[in-house]
Amino acid sequence: FFQPSELPRTNRRIFLSAAGGALFVFLTGTLFFLKGDFFSFVNGYSIRPFTLGERLLTEPRILIFYLSQLLLPLPGRLSIAHDVALSRSLLNPLTTLPAIFLVCMLIGFGIWRLKKWPVISFGILFYFLNHIIESTIIPLELIFEHRNYLPTMFIFWPLAVGVGRLFEYAQMRQDSRLKWIASAAVVLVICALGLGTYRRNVVWASETSLWEDVLKKAPELARPYLVLASEYEKQNESEKALEYYQTALALPDQRPKQARGTAYNNMGTIYMKRHDYETAAELYRQALSIRPLHAKYLHNLVLALVKSRNWQAASARADLLVSKYSNNATYLNLKGYILLNQGEPEEALAYLRKAITLAPRDKNSIVNYGLALSRAGKTGKAAQVLSQIHQIYVSDIIILMGLIENSLRAGDQPGFDRYANRLLAGFSIGEIRRFLLKVRLKCR
Repeated sequence: FFQPSELPRTNRRIFLSAAGGALFVFLTGTLFFLKGDFFSFVNGYSIRPFTLGERLLTEPRILIFYLSQLLLPLPGRLSIAHDVALSRSLLNPLTTLPAIFLVCMLIGFGIWRLKKWPVISFGILFYFLNHIIESTIIPLELIFEHRNYLPTMFIFWPLAVGVGRLFEYAQMRQDSRLKWIASAAVVLVICALGLGTYRRNVVWASETSLWEDVLKKAPELARPYLVLASEYEKQNESEKALEYYQTALALPDQRPKQARGTAYNNMGTIYMKRHDYETAAELYRQALSIRPLHAKYLHNLVLALVKSRNWQAASARADLLVSKYSNNATYLNLKGYILLNQGEPEEALAYLRKAITLAPRDKNSIVNYGLALSRAGKTGKAAQVLSQIHQIYVSDIIILMGLIENSLRAGDQPGFDRYANRLLAGFSIGEIRRFLLKVRLKCR
């Protein structure tokens, strides 16, 4: 914007120094984030349904699409997710080569008219410069409208300058008709954009309405089905959620393995809530076949096996979980709980001690630790642990039952009477009976 005719050599030196500094910062940052491997980003394409070449061929079409949305921002053309066909070659689809040509032509025009039309050139070059990270070689998802927010900041500046000059021209010519026509056009555009914004805001009113809008515009994508299925699950519409998860399994996604794994895992969670633990376990196995050793899927499978009382299989899967995530208190507690139910309290203690070290206030780990101590014959220490946690959770029936059990093991009749009285004072006979029945069913 500022091109003084004085001291051209100084200006050139300043420019070259700034460019050299920017290049140095870029290379240093690249070395830091990529740990010296400039091509490590290529590994990210392993989770994508497209190659680096396909991405580079597709992105010019997307950039032109972004520009077309600015020129014609109709609500029907806007969406939080778009279904974009990949460019497999320069002529497949046919719009690929024209899009590449148009992008090159716009950049070339911006550079060519840099001195004569700096406002226009800056708007063009700023737009493409800001799309370099998300629209070139890095293996991100292909398209998101929010990527267009910052790049378009100066796109309408030339238009605003042009409108301003039009008003100046009308004022200079004292042409009131031209002035009123220009004013009416500006007001009309602003009103149209305001109406379009209002209509889009209605779509964004809720998670469900937003993704139902996506489903209408991109029915061949897995993502809207996954999100909507999750929303229906929250609304206790499990049948509809299962239907949508099943549909998502057959559709493409920017992260195919993650999408399929999520669908199987979430379906398993629905069956867990229905107490159909066998079906849930099978669905979790399907999720793990796609993404082996995924922490969430593996944890859910262990829980399903525990619920179905398949202790041997649960223990084997818990070993995998603990070996890979050895500093997770939840997983260590789960393994200890399984060993406790397999009649191996001494082995359980090792896992439960570590769980408590990592999460000293976790109630489940402390209770399981107290029960393991009791069943390992360390009733004195068990009484201390369980009584301390009982002081915090005075109305927890499991802790009271644990204290009663430990008193029996220790031959502590006064302790047994004390905790039995507390149990009878805090819970009805029906509640105690239901709890004991639940415990009996678990032990079968």
